[in-house]
Amino acid sequence: MPPLYRSPNTPHGFFNDLGTVHIHIDGAHDLDLVLSLLHEFEKLGCAVKLDHILSSIPGPQRQTLPKTYQSHTPGNQKEEFDYFATILIKHPEQLSILINRLLKQLPRQSGIILEVERVIGKIHSSNQHEKIGNENFDLLLKDIIQKPSASLPIEIHHTIDIPKQGPPPFELPRLLQDTMTQGIELGGWFLFDKGELWAYRSNSFAKIDQAQEIASQEYQSLQAYLEQQKHPYQLRTLIENVLGIWRI
Repeated sequence: MPPLYRSPNTPHGFFNDLGTVHIHIDGAHDLDLVLSLLHEFEKLGCAVKLDHILSSIPGPQRQTLPKTYQSHTPGNQKEEFDYFATILIKHPEQLSILINRLLKQLPRQSGIILEVERVIGKIHSSNQHEKIGNENFDLLLKDIIQKPSASLPIEIHHTIDIPKQGPPPFELPRLLQDTMTQGIELGGWFLFDKGELWAYRSNSFAKIDQAQEIASQEYQSLQAYLEQQKHPYQLRTLIENVLGIWRI
């Protein structure tokens, strides 16, 4: 299933440009409400998208960092992670207003996760690094009506895109086991259908002073692993600063 909605003129990778700030809405069941909110933000000049998660598998870092993953995992009694919405913020100075609007409009006690992140690093093309310095966004978030949840400050995402030539080339249990064998400790793998691509996405968390080294080592290990699999692929690694996270 390709993306359920994506703003026009937003090519692949558009939402991950260095320095950009985005909001995620994770785990919402009322798709009509989420689409309505996305279109509302689109009218404010934000690019938006809504993806369906085909499958996911938890990884071992969830046991290592239970408080962080409790904050980041949608659902109440069990994990509920079928849909993933992204809002690219055009004017970061409006963050408090936009987040408060979402906190008021999304249903309470729903287990929905609202997350704000800024892309501060990227690794691609044979371990080529791009990075920018951290900025303090505390003043832009000081008027949020709900206290944020606890989280480590950095989230690392490995992204593997493989052109479709049939069914997904990697089953998630195998991919998780293979990456664990490579010494890569993740919170999980997720599979998306991006139309012409099978899109595999991972997540993990780190401290600020460790993130760059961890991301680089894991990128190299993943690249070596993918070279052995004989599938055409594009590998990128994103390093994101978690500016705030709220459980609704």
